[in-house]
Amino acid sequence: MTPPCPSNQEPEDLTLPNLDLFAGEQPPPPLRPATDLAEAERLLLDLADYIYVNTSLKPMSKTLFVLSRCLLAAPTRNGDRVDELVRSYVESTESLGATPLHDDFDFATTLRECRDHLSHILSVLDRVRVLCADSDCLGLAFNTLLRGKWEGGEGLGTHLTPEEVVGPMTEMVFSSIARPLHELARTTTPEALLGDPCGGTGRFALALARQLRTMGFEPYQVGSMVRLYDQSSLSIDLARLNFAFDGIPSDFLRVNDSLTAPEVSGELQRYIAIATNPPFGTGKYRWSPDLERAMDRRLLRFLGLKQPGDTCDPSEIFVLRCLDLLATGGVLAIILPDGVLHARKFRQMLDHYEVVADGCALELLAIVSLPAVTFSLGGTVAKTSFLVLRKTEARQHAAAYIAHAKHIGFRKRGNRRVADPQGNDLLDVAQDYELRRANGGTWIKEWRSADRLAPSALQRMSGARKTAAGKPLSQMARLHKERGTTQATAAEPWYHVSILNVDGTGAIDVMKASANRPATPPQACRSGDVLLSCINPRIWRVCVVPNLEGNWTCSTEFAVLRPRDGVSPWELALRLHHATVIGTVTALASGTSSSRQRVDKSCLLHDVVVPDVDIDSSALASYVECREAFYNCVMDEHRAFQRLHEGIPRFQLSTDYVERRHSPSTRTVGSK
Repeated sequence: MTPPCPSNQEPEDLTLPNLDLFAGEQPPPPLRPATDLAEAERLLLDLADYIYVNTSLKPMSKTLFVLSRCLLAAPTRNGDRVDELVRSYVESTESLGATPLHDDFDFATTLRECRDHLSHILSVLDRVRVLCADSDCLGLAFNTLLRGKWEGGEGLGTHLTPEEVVGPMTEMVFSSIARPLHELARTTTPEALLGDPCGGTGRFALALARQLRTMGFEPYQVGSMVRLYDQSSLSIDLARLNFAFDGIPSDFLRVNDSLTAPEVSGELQRYIAIATNPPFGTGKYRWSPDLERAMDRRLLRFLGLKQPGDTCDPSEIFVLRCLDLLATGGVLAIILPDGVLHARKFRQMLDHYEVVADGCALELLAIVSLPAVTFSLGGTVAKTSFLVLRKTEARQHAAAYIAHAKHIGFRKRGNRRVADPQGNDLLDVAQDYELRRANGGTWIKEWRSADRLAPSALQRMSGARKTAAGKPLSQMARLHKERGTTQATAAEPWYHVSILNVDGTGAIDVMKASANRPATPPQACRSGDVLLSCINPRIWRVCVVPNLEGNWTCSTEFAVLRPRDGVSPWELALRLHHATVIGTVTALASGTSSSRQRVDKSCLLHDVVVPDVDIDSSALASYVECREAFYNCVMDEHRAFQRLHEGIPRFQLSTDYVERRHSPSTRTVGSK
């Protein structure tokens, strides 16, 4: 990870959060090596295939049932007999409290179905337990077995947060609590709580619980303080099993909706720590009368939830619900899609919450950008970040920590996890944050004056990350808006540039562009215009419309930039490929799906600074000549082959092109 701030000294003139809270306490258990988790995952996938082929444990939920129960029973079993495993399971379930597990299948019956293979199954699970020591073993099993080929057939897919993210996140939560936890727990009435309202298999809740154990809290105390809610009985049971493996009692509840459940509403302003990964998706949560009763109407109105049929992104409303649950001094760490977090609406929502929740203020402590691989094993490459907020009595103008993680300890190869040789950047991020350093991140002076919480925008605003000198895009180009035709004419060629016709170097597939015929009205453009893709800007596409004779149109997903007088379109396009421009435009994107994030074109001219780039004039001239010659060559060959396909018994390239190719160039740089 390239440090935005090269100094390892504490930034000057910054009021930093009070993070030196737990001196003398035992450090949390280290994360398991990525190679161990990758090996455990491989064993589980191979074991699932073995069970599926050799036994009658189908559907996949039945396989997961028997594996999870065997993991619970295995530590105290005496042999591999069915009756011994059943006895051990019955004894082990007593540690789960009064509420029984929701066993969808009979354990003894399922064991008899795979009696001949029990020895192999248990031996593999024993190896998995060793590899997953001090980690979320059941969460790994759940995430491993219910993705890919299994999730499609049974609808059991999930996007479990990787442990490589959960560990550093929860460390940052405990580093952020304004007072020592013991003191805060004693002064919170009634009893202070920690937990996750979107609990899943309990990965965040378990990490919080383990942090409490390292601080000296007894298992019964931890069990009474940590809460978890989820809609799935399967997830709740797996979470309870996870706690049982750690010797921590639990009595987690299944609820229909964590946003409206009375059980959750009864715990308002009691949480001193929440770590969560809520569901997200534009328009996926609907207004209901229960929601009106559970949350402040003014907040719901802000999100557009006024009546039946109104919808919003569930991640937005979960932020508000979690803030309601926090006690004064409590800390929230939440994973959000970048399209939500970076939007102006989200920034306004935080201000609106402070107004509605009279008597409290919100303090932004950290934003950490996560790489696209984070949830790739669960089937999505949605770009996300996690946000750390503290609820206070009054505004505190403390600095916030901003960091970009490029590596989180693993990569995806096929449908499996492999260790990333670059390691996990989040380990350094959490340490930097706790020690108030700026090795791998940036401390910004004031976030409240920002209109968006995009890390690149915050860093530019604060001056913490120096950007290359340059000019606003508005001084170099105009945004051209003109509707194009959908009717081809026989008089001259028609080229229509789609998003997929442009590669990462700005080269256009002109042959495909000549064959495209858009079904909806396109945008008009012309030779010398610069096209910048405003959809999914992480796949960067900027190109110059070449000097080919004919009519030109392009997809409405492009911003058509018409260079001002004296500005070379080719030089402008090259400068727009600079990393600072890519970061700025990416930060402007909104939308929860990484493949559907869009940039508001009207923001480009004022928000984008075109950096000064040292471009050698002779190199630029050669580049322009080669690129234009390439386009002419491709179309010349295309026309020659077209004549053959039409039955003309002759193959000949354009005489003009051949002469131009073998003679010195007389073209001017950027000519149209």
